Amino acid sequence: MIRVTISYPRVADAAFDHGYYFNHHLPLMMERVGSAAVRLTVDRAISAPPWPEALYEVVCTFVCASREAFEAAFFPHMEELQDDMDRCGGAPPLIHISDIVFDQPCAGAMVASPRPSAVVRPLRRARASGRDAMASC
Repeated sequence: MIRVTISYPRVADAAFDHGYYFNHHLPLMMERVGSAAVRLTVDRAISAPPWPEALYEVVCTFVCASREAFEAAFFPHMEELQDDMDRCGGAPPLIHISDIVFDQPCAGAMVASPRPSAVVRPLRRARASGRDAMASC
């Protein structure tokens, strides 16, 4: 399995058009390349204290069975997708392709909570009880 990560850097002097990205570019990518993906995730940056300023506006990841599977879906549409990507504004994206060497769901993976305490509390309880906090992963 491989992961293709496309990161859109946050830069002070270049506005990134989130509306265009989510309403046009992302659906276009899904239509053109989605058939090669086992999983697709898109993360939108959160910049709020106490966290440092986000380095990226958006990070998109495609998980695919192989590099060849991704390339077979991407290359026929590469020019169209790159031209459309430019319409999102901002800095040019950074593209990273990697082998997935470890991918393990953790016990809390099914818990959806916007509160960090939802993750921190179970780890504290595990430590307090003497259990290995990572044993649930």
